[in-house]
Amino acid sequence: MPNYHLPRFFVPDDKDVADMLHACGTSHDKMWDFAASYGILGSKEDVRERMLEYVSRLPMDWRKLARLYEMNSSKDRDEKYSSRELTAKVTLEKVNSIVTEVRTERNDDLAKEKYTVTQKSADVLEVNVTYHDPDFSKTQSLQYRERDIKILVEKKGEKLDIRHHSNERATQIVDQITQKIAAALGANPPQRTLSFSGIRDPKVRTQFFIDLINKIPGSRMHNVSSVKVYRLRLEKAPVVPHTAPDEEPDQDEEAKEVAAEVRKVVLSGANLILSDEYRAIEARGFFIGSITWVSELQESDKPRFEMAAEFNDPDRPSNMSYMVSGKYTMV
Repeated sequence: MPNYHLPRFFVPDDKDVADMLHACGTSHDKMWDFAASYGILGSKEDVRERMLEYVSRLPMDWRKLARLYEMNSSKDRDEKYSSRELTAKVTLEKVNSIVTEVRTERNDDLAKEKYTVTQKSADVLEVNVTYHDPDFSKTQSLQYRERDIKILVEKKGEKLDIRHHSNERATQIVDQITQKIAAALGANPPQRTLSFSGIRDPKVRTQFFIDLINKIPGSRMHNVSSVKVYRLRLEKAPVVPHTAPDEEPDQDEEAKEVAAEVRKVVLSGANLILSDEYRAIEARGFFIGSITWVSELQESDKPRFEMAAEFNDPDRPSNMSYMVSGKYTMV
């Protein structure tokens, strides 16, 4: 989740504050606490819309505005990661210098990115990139957002394992780093990524996720709570219309053809892989493109981890994203 940036030239009025509270879905309790900081005690039985109207009309200095932005900003939410592996004889010191070159080049292009490089261990280099992402399609209060990108480079013998946040800007930065590594070596190093774009069998794509959730070493799959299944998009040959030159195509038939095709189904619940609904959808040629599950580690306290994995593009799955979204222990 982004951290919203409050530019100094912006002085919001009550409508701007109301737009921000609406867009961020600020909870009733947060607005109640904010009003209490003014010495105004409302009723927690009031509906959220009335509390939002009260808060948006309060007079605010810079300190109050900063607190309101902090209430609606968070960097605590984990982001999904993508990975790639390079076979390259290169030191982390060299990678560090390449990151510096990439930073210089990108900031020359007005990317305005702030880089922080940390040597986490003898074999791990962490690169954090902070930047402001303007989005002028949103209300003025939320147009400037501060975002973070994390890139982890781990040296494993003669290989580099690169994990990074799964978004377009992070991918661009990592692409530039790998291109400069290739230039330093004088050849393109072999890259290893996960790709199912050449596999057209939906059962094989689904089996990958089934193996993933069941074969994590030292753990046992406990539950599947969310599944997104997709229909494999087939390459269709052009259809020659059987109509006379002056005859219009039957629009009702076209509408029926469009309405009869389901592209994606989202299931939520418990033990979804064993459910009759999932089995019926799978039998119709759908494949898993995204899954959220809980695994239990086989340790003394048996901690459970909620994890998620998905194809970035289910139609052409050339890469995937993954994350660990939570940990808890049953008592």
